Amino acid sequence: MPKGTVTQRNIAKFGSSNAVNIQPNVQSNGEGTLRVSVDYSKVPPPDPYYVADYCRIESKGPTVQITFGKLEGMNGNRLRNKLELRVPAYAFMGQWMASLDFLKKMKKSMAEKGFPPYVIPDSVDETTEKVQTLHTNNMFIAAGEGECCIDFYFLAPREIRFYLEMSSQPVLDPLVRVIMEPSMLVALSDLFDDIAEKIKKFAPSAEESVKETVEV
Repeated sequence: MPKGTVTQRNIAKFGSSNAVNIQPNVQSNGEGTLRVSVDYSKVPPPDPYYVADYCRIESKGPTVQITFGKLEGMNGNRLRNKLELRVPAYAFMGQWMASLDFLKKMKKSMAEKGFPPYVIPDSVDETTEKVQTLHTNNMFIAAGEGECCIDFYFLAPREIRFYLEMSSQPVLDPLVRVIMEPSMLVALSDLFDDIAEKIKKFAPSAEESVKETVEV
């Protein structure tokens, strides 16, 4: 793990004790999928955390990448370090798109109260040797007008296979908590529809996708 990227405390896998529910699901087109839901009140948050003052979102093929960064100084134009979160298309359609209504309401409320918007800069130099990339397919948002954090998790395919074949309890891997100003998350959400349009062929529609628990 690159020094200075993610603040590392004790990290361990934990059994999810009825927190993860996996059910077979048949879509309208007849294809079989799995419906996975998570009760985040029954799992602890990730131990490592990262404080971000820069963000960007993009997609390539079936993968969405959200980049968080720490600028050199509050008004800097170069990243000191960065954290990349890669999200598969199905998870983005099922979770991130499900948070849009809440984020739009939060954006309206912040604008009415005079909170300055975050504008994703296009001139920041992201070149840095301090980079960490994580793959995530589960996230939990807790946000208000003054603070925001996103807890990222990973449910490995082997956990789903062992659950289906042997009824073993799935284990959810805690990855990292990202702390940021709410305006950053709102700015990302302004691009969600464009991202969804690019990846829609790789995943069920937002209406058919599993809408995981999103805390608001």
